[in-house]
Amino acid sequence: MHSSYSPLQAPAEVVDKFSYITDVNRRKFAGMLYKLDESVGLVTKALQDQNMLENSIIVFTTDNGGPAAGFDLNHASNWPLKGVSFVSYF
Repeated sequence: MHSSYSPLQAPAEVVDKFSYITDVNRRKFAGMLYKLDESVGLVTKALQDQNMLENSIIVFTTDNGGPAAGFDLNHASNWPLKGVSFVSYF
């Protein structure tokens, strides 16, 4: 997620795992990704428990990444890549 219109959200106990990240918004984003990873693990385990994993394909897809950090009030980072895609709203 790199919307500047929705707040970054993750459980406080998960965000606290990343206390070494100084930027609070990057810390929240790390918490969000942690929960995403945890959720994928739960789905994978459920498929495995039902003997469905062997016949499953799990696909992850993404767009071209977030705008450069700070652009449009976002908290994305494309490091070590750089650049920005501009979208016209007019």
